[in-house]
Amino acid sequence: MLSCLIWTFSCYLGPPTVIAATVPPNFRIVKGDAHPARGCDRCYSSSVAVERAGRKGSRADGVSASIREDILAGRFEPGQRLTFPDLCAAYSVSVGVLREALVRLVDRGIVQAESNLGFRVMSLSEKDFQELTAVRAMVEPSFVRQAIKVGSPRWEADLVAAHHFMDRQPLTADGRLSDGLVRAHAEFHLVLVSGTGNRRMMEIVSRLRDEADLYQRWYLDVDQVEQRSDRIHREDRELLAAVLDRDLARAEQLLRFHIGHSTETWVSEPEVASTTTASVARSS
Repeated sequence: MLSCLIWTFSCYLGPPTVIAATVPPNFRIVKGDAHPARGCDRCYSSSVAVERAGRKGSRADGVSASIREDILAGRFEPGQRLTFPDLCAAYSVSVGVLREALVRLVDRGIVQAESNLGFRVMSLSEKDFQELTAVRAMVEPSFVRQAIKVGSPRWEADLVAAHHFMDRQPLTADGRLSDGLVRAHAEFHLVLVSGTGNRRMMEIVSRLRDEADLYQRWYLDVDQVEQRSDRIHREDRELLAAVLDRDLARAEQLLRFHIGHSTETWVSEPEVASTTTASVARSS
């Protein structure tokens, strides 16, 4: 089944088209063309066209995306104050554009606004991570179930491509998860849900992924991840196979376990808390 889909992908679709991890509010998703051989008009194709609904705010979109990427890459520490003079200089933007960009990141949950104090990177805690994981385990499997029900062959091919790309990323770099793997893993999970054709579902998963990825950057025990890399890759392969087989119950179960396993690689709270506190003190 998997090899057949890969062959179909290479013959009919050409280079893979995957969805960006961020779905900004001023973008609208346009239904893609049906698969040339086996398309279904009622099914959503994850090879979507994304077009802007007007030019307003496009500069803030770009700045928001750049800051988001830097936060998720660990270039800003949890709880760190985001000062306007430094950021305006770093991203070459005005205060007005920067403020709009940061407000959008507040909506995504990775930046916090404080009255009369400005903005900070989201603070992290083990309790919040446990709550986030519980929500993801409830929400994402149900969305994937819907995607399996209505997803098109084009969606299946994009899913295979997203998994293949993720599987080729290095696990770690410079003592932490590689940027390529973090981005590719988020992409794979978003493509999983894209089969629903439901924009709101994709936005919910995208936001949850951003928060989860931020925790992975700072709380994940990389040594444990390296020790369990075979199991992690096996879980992803089994999940892909279950989705392609349209096995609703197994796909839901595998994804729920996969999300829950992230709590097993948790770094001790005191170590991270001390690092974060020092970071905030330097930036204040």
